[in-house]
Amino acid sequence: MATINLQGDFYQRYKAANPSFDPYTYLCAEETVEELIKKETTSEHPGMLLGKVQSGKTRTFISIIALAFDNGFDIAIVLSKNSRALLEQTAKRLNSEFRMFVDDAELDIYDIMHTPESFGIYELDSKLIFVAKKQSDNLRRLIDLFKSNAIMSNKRTLIIDDEADNASIGYTKKTGLIEANKIASQVSNLRSVIINSSYLQVTATPYSLYLQPTEVEVANVITFKPTRPAFTKLVPVPHEYVGGETYFGDSANSEEDTLESLIHHTVAHWLYDTKTGEPRENPGRRDAGYWYKTDKVGGAQTKLFVEEERDDIELVNALRKDVNRWRESKYRGASNVTKDLLNYWASKDRARRLFFCQREAVETIIYLAEIRIPGRTSKTMFQEFAVRDEDIQQLLKGERPGFYQTATDYFPTLVDPSPDGSILPLQRLGCKMATGSGKTVVMAMLVSWAFCNRGVNPNSTEFPNAVLVVCPNLTVKERLQVLRPEDAKNYYTEFDIVPLKYRPLMQKGKVLVTNWHLFNPQSEHEEGGKTYAVVNKGPDTPETFARHILGDDLYRRMPIMVLNDEGHHCWRPLPNDNGEEQAGGNGEDIEDEVKEATVWVEGLDKLNNSNPHGPKARGISLCVDLSATPFYISGSGHPEGRPFPWLVSDFGLVDAIESGIVKIPRMPVMDVTGLPDPKYFKLWETIRSRLQPVDFLPGKARRPKPAVVYREAEGALQQLAGQWKERFEYVESATPGQEHVPPVMIVVCDNTDIAELVYQKISGETQVELVTQADIEDEDEEEAPAKGKRKAKAKWITSYGHSEVLPHFENTESRKHTIRIDTKLLAEAESGDPKKGKKDFAEELRQVVATVGKPGQPGEHVRCVVSVGMLTEGWDANNVTHILGIRAFGSQLLCEQVVGRGLRRMDYTPTKTDDGKELLTEEYVDVYGIPFSVIPFKGRVVTASATEDKPKQHVMALPERKAMEIQFPVVEGYPPLTIGASSERGTSTFAVIRRCWRESWGISSRTVTYRL
Repeated sequence: MATINLQGDFYQRYKAANPSFDPYTYLCAEETVEELIKKETTSEHPGMLLGKVQSGKTRTFISIIALAFDNGFDIAIVLSKNSRALLEQTAKRLNSEFRMFVDDAELDIYDIMHTPESFGIYELDSKLIFVAKKQSDNLRRLIDLFKSNAIMSNKRTLIIDDEADNASIGYTKKTGLIEANKIASQVSNLRSVIINSSYLQVTATPYSLYLQPTEVEVANVITFKPTRPAFTKLVPVPHEYVGGETYFGDSANSEEDTLESLIHHTVAHWLYDTKTGEPRENPGRRDAGYWYKTDKVGGAQTKLFVEEERDDIELVNALRKDVNRWRESKYRGASNVTKDLLNYWASKDRARRLFFCQREAVETIIYLAEIRIPGRTSKTMFQEFAVRDEDIQQLLKGERPGFYQTATDYFPTLVDPSPDGSILPLQRLGCKMATGSGKTVVMAMLVSWAFCNRGVNPNSTEFPNAVLVVCPNLTVKERLQVLRPEDAKNYYTEFDIVPLKYRPLMQKGKVLVTNWHLFNPQSEHEEGGKTYAVVNKGPDTPETFARHILGDDLYRRMPIMVLNDEGHHCWRPLPNDNGEEQAGGNGEDIEDEVKEATVWVEGLDKLNNSNPHGPKARGISLCVDLSATPFYISGSGHPEGRPFPWLVSDFGLVDAIESGIVKIPRMPVMDVTGLPDPKYFKLWETIRSRLQPVDFLPGKARRPKPAVVYREAEGALQQLAGQWKERFEYVESATPGQEHVPPVMIVVCDNTDIAELVYQKISGETQVELVTQADIEDEDEEEAPAKGKRKAKAKWITSYGHSEVLPHFENTESRKHTIRIDTKLLAEAESGDPKKGKKDFAEELRQVVATVGKPGQPGEHVRCVVSVGMLTEGWDANNVTHILGIRAFGSQLLCEQVVGRGLRRMDYTPTKTDDGKELLTEEYVDVYGIPFSVIPFKGRVVTASATEDKPKQHVMALPERKAMEIQFPVVEGYPPLTIGASSERGTSTFAVIRRCWRESWGISSRTVTYRL
């Protein structure tokens, strides 16, 4: 590429005067000028600036003029259509854009019909711009001006032919000779008169220009200048651009209309008023951002909609621009394997289409890991980036990047350094992906990328052939076994992630799935899960730790890739000025969270510093976090709700709801105003506002009595249960072929006492003390028990009665329709730690919770779940249809976490609309008592029926005909066709005879030989 001056006075002042221009406008200008100053792109070889209608072509070519003036060009000529109004508009625009230079006498701009007859040396010291119509008198005057001034005709001149397909070309055939029309011949003569010129065509309709011959003999022009472009640069389309596709659509198969996108990232998004909840449409894609509380808005729970502050995630927004451009370039600079995979995942011919958010997350990780972080930026052939190479280096050093100018102590980074400065810092990349948007598929795509590349280049360690997947609990660990290539239900086959030609390579890599509990330090006296006094192994070293976690095989394969599923549990507590971890949160709960986060991240530190190839070699080549809520929590020492600084991709819950990837929350609204009904929307605040002093338990916490809370919440509970019953009856009356999975209602309570009472009221199940005859006799004794005799321990039995809410929720001895989740007991079972001595009923609870809604599983018959917490990760039940919150919600983050438990869709089968679009059918979850203000929702009058909840019809084979199933192979191609013998071993050739009747073009018939 030619070297150009980007620091010249014209260009720098012009950019400073137009800071709002898209960076890619300037990048396009720079790439165009690089081409123009080459010897090959003189007047003999025109260039093309191609852009959509009203997409910013004028802005771009004016930027080109400014840069050209700093790179040897002295004169610019702008040719416009034969329209006085358009000419005046162009001249006015140029004078406005270059006003500072005109005022400083550095530039003069002329309408050619009002130009002096001659120019002296003084006038020619300034830069000049001439504006002319493509009209005979204008062009003749322009030609005469340059012919009469030798100095001017020798100055480097840039001719910009706006709307170049209009009038600049055109021929007639007379008596066997080709003649150019008058305007085309004059434009060619102008290009000939100027000794040192470059010719740039600007248009949105380039077809006629591309079809021109490279050379043509024109009878009425001595030397006819060619008009076929020698190079083409595309004008970047701004985010706010609304073109023909928006109004008319491309076709029924356009990307925006099909499952390839499922997010209107190039059309529009909704903005939600935090005071009224009213949405308004906004053009372009929603910027990545997050909501947080300040002292100013911390008490906003008293208002209908919570007021929180919003801030952008600037690294994500900057990377989106670079990744979008990289995608448009067909992933220039990536390996052939990577290109194959990315194109395969984007194919519209896939039987199982991938969501755009899945592709974008993977593209961003690959772009950074394969192109930018290793320093291969030049392979993209781009010159300017939203995130520059200097920014990447600063991000990797934990320094404030140049693009982030906000004056706070928080800034993006791609490293998570340990307080121990002597060890290698952990590089982390984070992807925010809403619940139900397909994080496991994204992990499978990343594993495929690594293993396929490594399989093709087995001697390279650039792409890891070992992956460690770390997850929060045993249930998730069991489900993520689908990431192991050898698993019978692996996602690489199930979701068609890997093309057939690469599938054998997947078996050469190894995937290990574990939960973070395995990172807990081992006792020096432990061996085989048991402790012995005679065993003393000494403290763990990074090597022994790595071998214990990975095993010898994966240890030898270092460096590895680590995927942190639900990575929001992995963070470093921020110490205060005294070096102590800051407190906050809810007592034991935050202590448990801090312990989990610390064990997890310190375990990764040990792995990262245990590479057998040397102390300076990182053991983890790539660490990727995937989470729906990658934010710091209260008590972490960081501001609550602040995102992890290594986030590089963002697809949040609002995007997922608007895209239809998850269910739509449906809230109770008043039938008159349509606004959320406060008594149901802000249930906890409504309850507390009605309480009297006598309604609180003793103590500083001022916790309301459970019976009082239930009394005040009963109306909302009964209302929501009635809606659940309606949907349950829809399911019960479903015909064969329709969904028969029963709906589930979740009730999230403020504390265990309230949860216990709510559970009893819903299920009818209570604990009753067992009283025997001996107990009665003891009560008759007036004296205290004899010395040494202990009073017998009370015995309790389970009693099954009637539900005070719905008989459908009643428990019996043989079947539990309502379950209560004991958070601590469940956490014990989820740890999978044999040292915990987990109880059988704890494991039974885990199995029930993990299989809610799954036919033939322990949780098949569950219809209602009562819990204190928001339910543990691993809860992926897609039949949750109703959620009731009877607790305080201190932030939008907590609202999102609780609502997210019910947003996973039941059906991902697209349906075609009347206009040919493929869309997912709307699914809903009714939500009471969760006061979110930044999540889109649909209103439902509390007394209204919801017929849209009726089960959907599916076409499927009957279970009894399973044995008759026919599977068809995926065919990617056919073996070569052999006709006749071949002179080359292993090669088949055949001749294809094509008779080309092209007499009018003077091309004879020919024989073409194709080698297969």
